[in-house]
Amino acid sequence: MTLRATVMPPRGLTLSLGTLTVLFAAVAIWPWLPLGRTASHPGPAAPAAERLAAPVLPPVASFSETVERPLFWPTRRGLAAGSAAGSTLLGQRYRLLGIVEIGDARRAVLGDAGGRRTVELAEGGMLDGWTLKHIDVESATFDGPSGTTTLALRGGGGAGRTP
Repeated sequence: MTLRATVMPPRGLTLSLGTLTVLFAAVAIWPWLPLGRTASHPGPAAPAAERLAAPVLPPVASFSETVERPLFWPTRRGLAAGSAAGSTLLGQRYRLLGIVEIGDARRAVLGDAGGRRTVELAEGGMLDGWTLKHIDVESATFDGPSGTTTLALRGGGGAGRTP
């Protein structure tokens, strides 16, 4: 004679677990339910009082300090006032493409206006009668027949003459 014991879970526990499962499933799909609105019938428009108005912006002149101290320039200084005034033969023929700095040595990389030639100069180097006197982080200063000229990196080929 063999006795077998079968363990049956209590009926109340099964009902409770089933109810919890349905509840969790409902909570999980709730964010994706349309809640009575369809694409053909959007809800009522927001009243005019609840609509947001665009803020009134200050005049452009109030941002002059942003131009004087550009955010993404290493020195946070704009181009010198003299660098944009007037142009020279050197500024018309060449533009400053970049500045290479390795240790204490700096070199200016210039490109001609036609884009056919690239020139690399160290301080003291000569180019078409102009001598490279100083290489700065954003510019290169030349002395030549018509005075001193500064070619700036971000001036779009802008050269300036300072007396």
